[in-house]
Order: sequence, then structure tokens, then C-alpha cells
Amino acid sequence: MPIRNIAVGRPEEATQPDALKAALAEFISTLIFVFAGSGSGMAFNKLTDNGATTPAGLVAASIAHGLGLFVAVSVGANISGGHVNPAVTFGAFVGGNISLLRGILYWIAQLLGSTVACLLLKFATSDMTVPAFGLSSGVGVWNAVVFEIVMTFGLVYTVYATAIDPKKGDLGVIAPLAIGFIVGANILAGGAFDGASMNPAVSFGPALVSWSWDNHWIYWLGPLIGGGLAGLIYEFAFINQTVGRPEEATQPDALKAALAEFISTLIFVFAGSGSGMAFNKLTDNGATTPAGLVATSIAHGLGLFVAVSVGANISGGHVNPAVTFGAFVGGNISLLRGILYWIAQLLGSTVACLLLTFATSDMVYATAIDSKKGDLGVIAPLAIGFIVGANILAGGAFDGASMNPAVSFGPALISWSWDNHWIYWLGPLFGGGLAGLIYDK
Repeated sequence: MPIRNIAVGRPEEATQPDALKAALAEFISTLIFVFAGSGSGMAFNKLTDNGATTPAGLVAASIAHGLGLFVAVSVGANISGGHVNPAVTFGAFVGGNISLLRGILYWIAQLLGSTVACLLLKFATSDMTVPAFGLSSGVGVWNAVVFEIVMTFGLVYTVYATAIDPKKGDLGVIAPLAIGFIVGANILAGGAFDGASMNPAVSFGPALVSWSWDNHWIYWLGPLIGGGLAGLIYEFAFINQTVGRPEEATQPDALKAALAEFISTLIFVFAGSGSGMAFNKLTDNGATTPAGLVATSIAHGLGLFVAVSVGANISGGHVNPAVTFGAFVGGNISLLRGILYWIAQLLGSTVACLLLTFATSDMVYATAIDSKKGDLGVIAPLAIGFIVGANILAGGAFDGASMNPAVSFGPALISWSWDNHWIYWLGPLFGGGLAGLIYDK
């Protein structure tokens, strides 16, 4: 159990040079991230009338936060681990990967980094208001808490899968990119509802500098629950290995792979479907406009990149019944395991949509298999995410561009809308099976 690995740490640890260097790295990384993220919102407010709350402002905030976090994690990775977030630090502590004392040191550094970034922004912009996080109209506090729990769970789960897991291998190279992408995708999904913090430090600096504390507790409670859950689940289910009899070896492995498919699909559908719901909230049916189509494409591309990345070393990162079917037809997965994956993927999509339904107060919303892939496998999640994003731009205006029965199934089940639903099974399974046959033969 992960709880056995939790350590308080010795008092002298807080004054050791490596701990102080790590804290300094967290301070600088968080400063870089918050300055870019909060600054992008202030820039839109200057260029437009409250432009940060428009669809264009939401896309810009997503890009700025994604790029900023990619850099912040990259520059801190080899010194502190590049947490840049008290929720990530808490998740690492719960999983037994950092001591309590060092975690507290990181928290102090992260909160200071956020505060200094906001003070610098206030000075550099001639006393412009640094916007604090808050709830949009019609969004209740518990709706926002659910948003923050789910989004932060996805973020910290990504950190574990790509940066903490000892089995990560070459996947560690793209960890900062995956972490930045999940934040960008989640902002597109949740930004229109509660600002999509996922990070108590990101919320704390603006709240302190603007002295605006309304519902601030949400941005601590949600991320800490989500981060803690991710740390517990990943550490217990995927890192801590249990030894059983040889004949049992395939059963736990298959169940872990199915759990990975469930979580990956949940992350992907929550980001993708949530982005469309966000645009419908910001505009009148805005998800069907050109800007909405681009934003949905970005959210799906980023979300799938992350979903494939976090599942790659456990289940292969299928995240799609059509991909699983193609792998089966090509002889790369057994029928029984394929069925297990399908069940997990459909459940993941359904749970994501149920969470979105609750979090939005019942709003209505309608390169990795080839053994010869070599180093190309490192960019497999990126390539897979990009082709989905590109295809949504090409086909989204015509039929929604599903390409994934699980993505279609969850919304259809929760909204009970089955018109022409068979299309989103027949087409993807035919295409996926054909691809598996052609490539493998």
C-alpha cells in the first residue's frame, strides 16, 4: 500500500542544500507559469472589453497556460521534479514519493512564486487588476469542486504516468509536454465554468494580490482531493507490484490495463466533450462556429495526446474501441482482452459525461503498436493526438468527427440521444479493422 511509504522527513532535511535548491526551482518555475498564465488573461482584458471571458480569450488562456507549464516543468524537472503545483506535490506525498517536510517547503515556494508573479504583473501593467479565479453565472460551488477534482486528477495522473513512474522509460522525455497539454485541454473544458485552476498556487497569488477570496476554498479542496486520489490510485494500482502464482500473472495485468483504459478514456472525453460544452456556455451554440470547431479540435488533440501518453506503458493507450478492434484484427491483442478494453473504454466515456452533467448543473451536450517503431514510439501520443485534431477540423462540421465509439457512446447514453448512433460504431470499426489488417500484413 502507498500509505506505508509516506514519510514525514527529518527536521534537518528542510535546511539541506538540495532541498533548498529544489524549493528555489519550484519558486522560479511557478513564477514563470503564473506570470504567463495570468498575464495572458490581463492582456486580453487590455486589448478587448473583458476579452478574457470570450471564446478567443479562453483559447488564448489555454495556449498560454499549456506553453507556460511545459516550460515551467521542463526547467524544474531535474532539480525539484517540476511540480509547480501544491496538488501535484500533495499527490506525490500521498504516493510516498516525497516527504512531508519537503512537500511543505515546496508549497511555500510555490505560493511565493505565484504571489511574486502577480505582484510583478500588477506593477508592470501600471496597476491593472490581477483577475482572481471565480465561478461563472449558474455554476454552484459543488459543481466547481467536481470540475477541479476531475481536472486535477487528470493532471496529477499524467504527472505520475510520464514523470514519476519508474517504468516510464522514453516516455519521460515528453512528460513536460504531456503535463502542459492536459492543463491546456482542461482549461478549454472547464475554464468557462470556474476558471480551471487545478493548482492552489495559481489561485492563491491572484486572490492575495487582488484581495478577492470569494469561494477560494474551492481551489484548494478540489485540486487536493483530485491530486491525492491520483497519487493513491496510480501508486497502488500501477507502481506497486504484487507477486502471485504464475497462472495468475495475466489476470492482474489485464485488470490493470483495463483500469488504465478506463482512466485514459475518462480524461480524454472529459476534456473533449467539456470543451464543446464550454463554448456553448460562452456563446449561443458556439461549439458549432469556426472558433468553436478549432477549440474543440485543440482540446481533443491535446486530451488524446495525454490520454495515450498516460496509458502507453500499461495498456498500450488505445482509448478507443476502434483502435482495440484494429489491434485485434492485426493479431496484437486477444479477443478477451479486447472485450475488457471495450468495457473499460465505454465506462470511462460514460463516467466522464456523468461528471460533466453534474459539474455543469445538467446542461445538455449532445504509431504505437509496430515492433519496429524504435524511437518513433516516443512521439506516438503526439502523432495520434494531432491526427485526431486535424480530422476534427476536416470532418467536425459534417458529422462531429467521432473516430471513436467510446467518445460517441457516453454522450448518447447520458443524453439518451441515439439517432444514427450506429454510424459512430460501423465507420470507426470498419476503418480501424482495415488499418490493422493492412498495416500488420
